[in-house]
Order: sequence, then structure tokens, then C-alpha cells
Amino acid sequence: MPEILPVRTTSRDAQRTYDRLSRIYDRTEGVFERSAIRRAVDLAAARPGEAALEIGPGPGRALARLAAAVGANGAAVGVDLAPGMLREARRRCDGHAMLALGDATRLPVAGDRFDLVFMSFVLELLPTDAIAIALTEIRRVLKPGGRFVNLSLTRDSPNLMTRLYERGHALFPRLLDCRPIYAASSAAAAGFEIGTVRRIGVWGLPADIVLARKAEDGI
Repeated sequence: MPEILPVRTTSRDAQRTYDRLSRIYDRTEGVFERSAIRRAVDLAAARPGEAALEIGPGPGRALARLAAAVGANGAAVGVDLAPGMLREARRRCDGHAMLALGDATRLPVAGDRFDLVFMSFVLELLPTDAIAIALTEIRRVLKPGGRFVNLSLTRDSPNLMTRLYERGHALFPRLLDCRPIYAASSAAAAGFEIGTVRRIGVWGLPADIVLARKAEDGI
């Protein structure tokens, strides 16, 4: 399996970038991501009374849907690195979700807390060694049997657009700050039981929506 490209930006760089973009993100990049994110939220199938966590909710569209799905008897929580994105998510969720500043590799929440953890277009932003750390954190905060749904650009079955994008990432790492990854196999290596994997297209690039579970015994 070919190695994924490195990320040359730091978490501090990412925080500054997405804080700066927070007011316009939903009207720019977010427009092209919405359909894919809706499909991922549908696959997550959050239910009334569940506790759901979104890592990197950005402007909060998916988090608002998760909050509506779990209802007043459930809990929806968003953790984002960028204060500006938290501000936008807070406005969109209108008091129906709890929001906290945090990093995917050091989640500020207790273990065995959530029925569902959701991510979209976040895992591929992380440095390669941080992907496994973030997945371990996700397993920590999930209840036994809990679901993990991740939407990422994928390097499985790359097409011409994948190769062009990777070339652009190598040349302009701050502009094209994420890169395609092996999300399903990375989750399996982190101890998740892989269920559904749905291949979709985003900007002409292949992306995977992966539904995985933490083992019932928590191991």
C-alpha cells in the first residue's frame, strides 16, 4: 500500500486557517461538501436519547442535524480546534449542542461516553502519525458497541483527480492542506470493527464514508 502524503502544516497553522475562514467557509468550501456530509449523517443514523460527538463540526451543519436526531433526551457535543468555527456552530445549533475547544488527538471528554462519534473531512488534515492517535482517542470516548462514522478523501482506488490533487498538495501544502488517506484500513488497524464503506465523489475526488464500531467488550 503506497504511503499517504505528509501534512506540512501544524495544528496551530490549521487553527489559524480555519479561524480565519470561519465566517465564509459555509458559503465557499462548505457548499461542495454538503451533499457528502448529509449522506454521512444519514449513515450515522443518530437516534433519540443517544449521546453524539462531532469532531471538527466547522460551521455546524452536521452537528445541528445530529442534535435534532438525538433530541432533548440525548446529547450532542462538538469539539473544534478553531474558536471561529465554534462561534458559527454555536449560532447554527442555537443552544441544542454543547461546544468545546479541543484537538482530535486530545479530546476534552470522558471515556465510554458516546454512542456515536462523527467526523467529516478532518482526519485527512492530521499529520500521518496523529491519525492513529486520534482514532485511539475516538475508541476511548465511545461506549462499547458505539458507532464511528468518518467521511474522508480516500487513496483507495485513486483516479486522475486524486493524482492531480496530490501533486497540488505537494506543491501548495498550505492551500491544499488535506490529502487522501486510507480511512477504513486505518480504523481497522486502530481496533475498530469495520461495517459499511460507501464510495462517493467530492470535487471529482473519491471519498469514503466508513461506518465502524467499537467492540462490545470495549477491547
